[in-house]
Amino acid sequence: MIRFCLIVILIFFSRQSFGKGVSIEAAAGLTSAQITNPDGSIAYYTGISLQPKGHLPIFDDKTWGVYFNLTGRYLTFENNANYSVQRETGTHLGPGFGLSARFARFSMGADYFYLRARHYLAGTVSGFQEFDYQPLSYFISYNKPINNSMSLIFSYNKTTAVISAEKADIKADAQYEDTTLFLHIKIDTGESLGKFLKGIFF
Repeated sequence: MIRFCLIVILIFFSRQSFGKGVSIEAAAGLTSAQITNPDGSIAYYTGISLQPKGHLPIFDDKTWGVYFNLTGRYLTFENNANYSVQRETGTHLGPGFGLSARFARFSMGADYFYLRARHYLAGTVSGFQEFDYQPLSYFISYNKPINNSMSLIFSYNKTTAVISAEKADIKADAQYEDTTLFLHIKIDTGESLGKFLKGIFF
């Protein structure tokens, strides 16, 4: 059954080879985040995000394209209110998927993530909090080619989510929001999705 599905995918995408084809990228960025607590107070954070991504072409032309994205995210940050006797740090990690569209050197799209968050409190008050949440991230980017197969990309990402009261063990739902400025390194394989999968599985 899996082999049959792969063959169908190969046939469907075999002609989409006019542009850059399947591409792979790695990104690092600076993140500013905030969590609005149930009591209305807001906790502010700053940190670093890492994001690998693969773009699978649905349609790919020299001028424009539409892509299915497979991605992941790792975010590590600290509470801006940290001081010598009280600190909060956190890590968020998980996979995602989405869609993007390209016109010339500009792209925009959205990714949906499944993230596991871990927050650590150390100092006068100590503790640990772990929860899952599903943020939606919108982005717009500019692509600067280095050569025929490699590019630098600058992107602005806006991410929002609801943190479930039940999953986070809090009194009511909390609101999560962050913005990230990413620098990406992108490698274009020049192959359609069909040719790319054929090279892996056949």
